[in-house]
Amino acid sequence: MELIGRHYLTGTPLRLQCENGVILAVDEFSLSGASTLPFIAPALFDLQVNGYGGVDFQQPSVSATDWLNAARALRRDGCARFLAALVTQDWSQLLKKIRDLQTERNASPELRHAVPGLHLEGPFFPTSRDFAERMIRSACWIRIRNECAR
Repeated sequence: MELIGRHYLTGTPLRLQCENGVILAVDEFSLSGASTLPFIAPALFDLQVNGYGGVDFQQPSVSATDWLNAARALRRDGCARFLAALVTQDWSQLLKKIRDLQTERNASPELRHAVPGLHLEGPFFPTSRDFAERMIRSACWIRIRNECAR
């Protein structure tokens, strides 16, 4: 497949040769009227996605199909990777959502690539130093566990 557009920073006309989703070659060329070509740019990485494509990540249960549909809709619209945002709620519900997402990621290379981590939405305002230290230790433990599970 050949894609023609202009570089997102320079406006230079580009020809991309692609096969099976892999860019094989990128060539610059001259073209009058290049300003009408679409831009070619790297995919985006969104640091906070609460849901997408009709999928709300705050629902009590988000299925593997839901996660994949959201990831695919984001990719179709130019966002290749994202941090799934989960908002403050009962700690046990939040941990269940984190564990459920980890299970779905472990079962799907596509989700592992698309969702490399989480964005935990506050407020996580500690009421005491002890509470803050427990939260930090818990967050570190979850991160370590997730890294080791890959």
